[in-house]
Amino acid sequence: MRHLVVPLASLSLALTLATVGCSQAAPAAPAPAKATAAPAQPAATSAPAATSARAATSGPAQSAAAPAKKLDYPEKGKTITFIVPWAAGSSNDLYGRVLADWMEKDLGTSIQIVNKPGAGTQIGMQELVKSKPDGYTLAVNAMPSINTIYLDPDRKTGFGRKDFQEIAVTTVEATALFVNSGSPFKSVKDLVDAGKANPEKIKVGDNGISTTTHVATLLLQKVSGAKFASVHYDSGTQNLASMVGGNIDAGFGGPANALALMKNGQVRALAVTGTEESKLLPGVPTLVSQGHNVVLIISRGLVAPAGTPKGIVDLL
Repeated sequence: MRHLVVPLASLSLALTLATVGCSQAAPAAPAPAKATAAPAQPAATSAPAATSARAATSGPAQSAAAPAKKLDYPEKGKTITFIVPWAAGSSNDLYGRVLADWMEKDLGTSIQIVNKPGAGTQIGMQELVKSKPDGYTLAVNAMPSINTIYLDPDRKTGFGRKDFQEIAVTTVEATALFVNSGSPFKSVKDLVDAGKANPEKIKVGDNGISTTTHVATLLLQKVSGAKFASVHYDSGTQNLASMVGGNIDAGFGGPANALALMKNGQVRALAVTGTEESKLLPGVPTLVSQGHNVVLIISRGLVAPAGTPKGIVDLL
């Protein structure tokens, strides 16, 4: 599997800082080093390559007699914790475990997954911002879920954009609208028509209040005029299980969570929220192609608490 790692500055900042309006000015460039008769000494070979490269290109000039300080991270035998603010078995949880497996090999240390579901990721993210910013506590996050919770003043999260240090966005995918395989709704039109004829009677599940899947429901309501009854769960796994059990009429969720259920003939996909069809759900049309201008993309990645040293962030 090819790794796709996009620095969060290019994707997260475009989404969050433009919305919150709390961007910071870039630090002033260091003064150029004065020419010396003797050539500069090479950086210490014991420093990690990523850190040394950045020190050589972006940090202030150092005396040749002062070699770069070695970054002792991660310390041998010290475990890194990944907070996953969703329940075990959810698509974001599976993503975190795959990412942890890759990074354990790269970093040469163990990574422990700690699930902290609830309140649309608010519980897990509060745990992150309270942790020591030393690189040993990180969190799997998904946008726009992380943004919507602190942008809602009624949530009183106690944290905001300034409390997070971005590391990277690694996956980008659309969500999808599913129904039970025995559902009378054969298309998005059927579901919307029922939501108009029976306001707040058609139950649509999501992965938690203010999560991406909840936002998808709200957007579909806004553009279609239908009124659904939102039912909030702690994960996509719970959402889909409730759908299979006939407790809800439909639900938005990640395609990866639903693949096994689709293969078993337990759920059907009515639409995806991307600008084109999903490779995981071939043949499933977009909401846009069905007359509903809803485009919503989940961007998953890693964040650290604000104040995490730059050398550690660069290495990660």
